[in-house]
Amino acid sequence: MTSDQVRELVEAAIGDQWQRSNLHRVNLRSSVIEPRKVTFVTAKDEQEVEAWLVLLEDPKGTLGFGIAYDVTPTNFPDLDLPPQLQSEQEPAVTCALAGAPPWCTNISAGFLQSGGLLQVNVPPTDQASARAATQGFYPDIVEPKILTWSLGVQHEITKDTSLEVRYVGTRGISLPAQIRWNSRSAFDPTVPGGGIPAMPTYFSQSSVPSTIASPASTLQDFDNFNPAPLSVVGFQSVMTVIPPVAFSSYHGGSVTVTHRFSHGLYLMGSFTHGHTIDDATNELFSSRVNPRRAEDGFNLSQDRGNSVLDLPNKFVLTWVYELPNASFQNAFARGLLHGWQISGSYLAQNGQPITALSGTDANDNGDAAGDRAILNPAGVGRTGTAFDYVCNDGSGGATRIIVQGTTDPSNPNAGIPCGPLVSGSYTDANIVGYVAENPNARFVQAGVGTRTNVGRNTIPTPGLNLWNMSVLKNVRFNERLSMQFRAEAFDTFNHYNFSIGLPTNNGTIDSTTNPNPLSTSYPFVTSPNFLDSHIFSGGSRTMEFGMKVIF
Repeated sequence: MTSDQVRELVEAAIGDQWQRSNLHRVNLRSSVIEPRKVTFVTAKDEQEVEAWLVLLEDPKGTLGFGIAYDVTPTNFPDLDLPPQLQSEQEPAVTCALAGAPPWCTNISAGFLQSGGLLQVNVPPTDQASARAATQGFYPDIVEPKILTWSLGVQHEITKDTSLEVRYVGTRGISLPAQIRWNSRSAFDPTVPGGGIPAMPTYFSQSSVPSTIASPASTLQDFDNFNPAPLSVVGFQSVMTVIPPVAFSSYHGGSVTVTHRFSHGLYLMGSFTHGHTIDDATNELFSSRVNPRRAEDGFNLSQDRGNSVLDLPNKFVLTWVYELPNASFQNAFARGLLHGWQISGSYLAQNGQPITALSGTDANDNGDAAGDRAILNPAGVGRTGTAFDYVCNDGSGGATRIIVQGTTDPSNPNAGIPCGPLVSGSYTDANIVGYVAENPNARFVQAGVGTRTNVGRNTIPTPGLNLWNMSVLKNVRFNERLSMQFRAEAFDTFNHYNFSIGLPTNNGTIDSTTNPNPLSTSYPFVTSPNFLDSHIFSGGSRTMEFGMKVIF
């Protein structure tokens, strides 16, 4: 629906000139917001539909509410193609297969005349094969929407200096989250075989009981659990879907001081403090430090916490200074000394939070991507540790500790050497718990069958501290022709920023070539580089020179 159609509908309902008071009235407009009027704005493009209701606009402040609808893409081919389209053919593939058509070696045979591309991916012909090949489906589409409300107050401090204090709140509803539909937690009592009691994790060897005769559960119980309940009716895939089940919330306030051009100087400083909460941020594989799936996709409330986008504090300072032009009789001196401008910016902000990850499938749902760690209350610093196994194969359930990675020298492929061998393998029936290898570590790796208790995105990471400066020289030859020379330095003082968001040569956050979010060691508690930001490139000063002719 266009803005004109919306206006016609609302005009028919309430009238275009409905008087709310002698100072405010309802007007429908597509772009221009007039002072001291209630204004309703609608806009639509290929990306979103937005409606904005300005409740009050005054030279000294604004109060408003808006709602924006985003578009739900249904083109995630890597996630949920139907069975008949799950592979594609091309000449290189066809000609490398058995039974390659004649045109591969004799193009004169004709491409279509001699068979075209091979149909290796044969569509399923019955229900059983179709279910076995199904890797996803499209859930009911509900467009994501963002509710926004804001309040801003402005005050003129001096003739050329103003102060603005602003509050903004948002709430995202029906946001996309990646879930494996055929992947259920062993702790979930609503699925067949679920509701298994969690195994204990001990923080030191001295805290491990000398005997555990009757454990509530063993690792074998979790080995026996089937995390794919739909497999009993033929669906063998994890069935990745992206349903509209996530939410977000943001509250933030900012203070901005602006000094308009006066005596050649423009200056603006702004400080923002805010907090963002959500239960899913990135639904595609764009980061390892912030996984694309929750620990339990059917219990997103466990992942409610700080958003990846939660940058609590941000300070920005920008300035432009035009050097005064002195009076010179000499034309060369005027051309050389006039038209200089110095500008720059400074950015300081917190880094994004991350989650301490175990790299193990703690809840035994067949997916280790989002499984978090266990917090050791007595642990110190930003340290992590692996676990060892607690085995109770001694007399009367006497316990012993088996270091992770230990194998039976005589049968290295038999599994964890605990308990009796059954058909050449250890059954895990005597693995009754885990113990931290380092009792002083703050974050402990969670073993299969344990409950994690570290919150999502609770670990801060280094932020940005960035100066950018530029010098500009304008040379005017006549009224129609001029030339501009520019020298710019990004990260002017060559200050290393060991942040996940790496500064780039244009002073912004790099979202395309920055490898830091895909680190395979930084967020994992067993890595020697756990939370060591110096594994990242801190960036470096970059200088650019340019010339522009204006005519």
